[in-house]
Amino acid sequence: MGNAYGTIIVSGDYEGNAEAIANALNSLNLHNDDVKFSAYGNHVTLDGYGVQRPTVFPKREILVLDDGRRHFADEADESIVKEWEAGKCLNDNEEYSLEQLSSLIAPLLTQGTIELVAVAYEKNKYAYYDRLVITCDGFVERYYNYAEADYPSEFCEDPIKPEYYYSRTKKCAA
Repeated sequence: MGNAYGTIIVSGDYEGNAEAIANALNSLNLHNDDVKFSAYGNHVTLDGYGVQRPTVFPKREILVLDDGRRHFADEADESIVKEWEAGKCLNDNEEYSLEQLSSLIAPLLTQGTIELVAVAYEKNKYAYYDRLVITCDGFVERYYNYAEADYPSEFCEDPIKPEYYYSRTKKCAA
C-alpha cells in the first residue's frame, strides 16, 4: 500500500482508565505519523486526522542479529540494540495477535466495548477500513474490507472472515 491517508475513530460504550487506554493505543503503532491518542474525559480520541496508513493490524518491530537471534525492538535491552546497530543486521516485524491485543486493552476497561475503526484511501487506487472490537471481558473481533478502483463491482463489500479471540478470565465491573 502506498500513500493511503485516513483516520482512526475510537467509539463504543466502554468505561475504564482513558489515559491508560490512550497510552496503550499509542504503543501499538496504529499509523505512520506522530499523531497521538489522548484521553478527553472518559473517552479516547486521535489528536488529528489525515494520518498515513491507519490500521488496527499493528506490527511489532523485530531486531534480527547476525547469529539469527530475534528480539522485539521495544523489549530489547541496550546491549542487544548496540549489537544490532553494529552488525548492520536485519529487522523484521510481526503482527500483534488478537490475544496480545486483548491482554493489552481489555484489563483497562471496567465495562462495555471499545471499537476502533481505521478508514483510509489512496486517490484513484483503493479504499479500506479495518475494525477492531474489544470487550471488557476479553472478547476480540477484527476484520477489514478493501476495494480497488479498478474493480468497482467489489467495492461494496469483500469481507475477510473475522478472526476471534475469546477469554472469560475477567469479570466486567457491575
